[in-house]
Amino acid sequence: MRKRRIVSLLLCICLVIFAMATGCSNGKSSSTDNATSEKTGSNGTAQAQGQPAPVSLLWYQIGNPQADTDRVFKEVSKYTAEKINATVKMVQFDWGQYNQKMQVISQSGEEYDICFTCSWANDYRTNAVKGAFVELNGLLDQYGKDIKKVINPKFLEGAKINGKLYAVPVNKEVGAQPVWNINVGVAEKYGINYKELKNVKDIAALEPYLKKVKEGEDAKLVPLNSDGTWLFNAIAPYDFITSKFAVSFDIDNPGNSDYKVVNTIETPYAKAFVDTMRKYYQAGYIRKDIVTKTDASELDKTGNWLLGAYHYAPLAEIGDSAGKGYKVDVAPMMKPYTSTGSTTGSMHAISVTSKKPERAMMFLNLLNTDQKLRVLVGSGIEGVHYTMENNRQVQTQEGKDKYAMPGFAIGNMFLTNLVKGDPDDKWQQYEKFNNESVSMPTLGFYPNTDSISNELAAINNVINEFDRAVFNGALDQQYLQKYITKMKDAGSDKVVAELQKQLDAWRKNKK
Repeated sequence: MRKRRIVSLLLCICLVIFAMATGCSNGKSSSTDNATSEKTGSNGTAQAQGQPAPVSLLWYQIGNPQADTDRVFKEVSKYTAEKINATVKMVQFDWGQYNQKMQVISQSGEEYDICFTCSWANDYRTNAVKGAFVELNGLLDQYGKDIKKVINPKFLEGAKINGKLYAVPVNKEVGAQPVWNINVGVAEKYGINYKELKNVKDIAALEPYLKKVKEGEDAKLVPLNSDGTWLFNAIAPYDFITSKFAVSFDIDNPGNSDYKVVNTIETPYAKAFVDTMRKYYQAGYIRKDIVTKTDASELDKTGNWLLGAYHYAPLAEIGDSAGKGYKVDVAPMMKPYTSTGSTTGSMHAISVTSKKPERAMMFLNLLNTDQKLRVLVGSGIEGVHYTMENNRQVQTQEGKDKYAMPGFAIGNMFLTNLVKGDPDDKWQQYEKFNNESVSMPTLGFYPNTDSISNELAAINNVINEFDRAVFNGALDQQYLQKYITKMKDAGSDKVVAELQKQLDAWRKNKK
């Protein structure tokens, strides 16, 4: 009898434990949502098998906050709710504030889902390495398969860090191609055949054109309307891996690179560049206030300039002419090159704090493959923010005032509407540009700067002190030497040695 009571008691205990375990299992919440088999919605109601529970996604984006963002994303959410059972809220931070805002958010551990990241804002590599972004290889294979079908493979190759992807690049121009920007009216007035500037990388070769215009115009016209610090980097025969530190290579045959890391301000190229810019500055070919006043909008409005320079995207001269109100054209300095920087110029990452990374990836997949969604996010509501005329998108006044997004930073640009002036084959021209872009020798190399962070911080202070004045011609060679000395004092030799060591190891592993 006693044995029977003990057996019964043990049986009851087992049943209680089993019931408790079953209850805990049913009530367990996951840190990530299972996008294919969720059964319980946020309101507690049962979901059909295979139907994901409704979620809300928070997206942090760079760009000037727009008055109609919430209005547009109300429509976005209606669409995404139908497609992936998710609503989306976009929060924008101004260009100048984005870095700081995202740094605070990251450090606080705030929960969000998607953010804009790149090589120049909300730094991609730094955030990926420190664990702020979710590693996407598996998510992309499972929930972003369509992205891999439409994005240029060079983007994915260049964005991988040790073989892993931490953000989805925006499909746009994959290469960087510096071009001379020409004010056609001024060039024609002085009989300048600006097509001769094609493949001209030497700024000394510009002198005849600059001199001719300067002699024929008053002081209001600026022959060379370009920031020398940008120009120095753009036309240098180097593959920059961090500010002022680069890998030397044959610009016309990058396969012949010697993979030698250099401090670019110590090179003969820098000396020649400074000499020429000093000569131009003294001759009045460059604005006298170029060191302190970087905004060129006044010159753009008046058209009082001959030559500028920028990194090209196919057909950019069409939009540039429309925006300025007078004709401009371009002369490529060299063919386009794909570098780590150019492949990571515009991306979207999923935060490690997100509780629904699968759904975030589903949204990014949709954003980069669904034209209706991409146009809605980038251009707003048809009939309100834009209209369609002759198969071309025309922005309305309300669109200009209340919803104007930075298109390159939103998602797959190949899905956007053609605008006035665009040829029918615009995106085919982009494909051609991307396919012809030559890969840099260090594509995919991301140096780890942890061991040299103090030196780089000190060097950055030196750069801020000298760079604009030296490379815009306001100072001469003796200041370039002071620049070099101060940079060495800050630890530039140590930085070169460390970067060389890492590059050599990267090449060995890559082989």
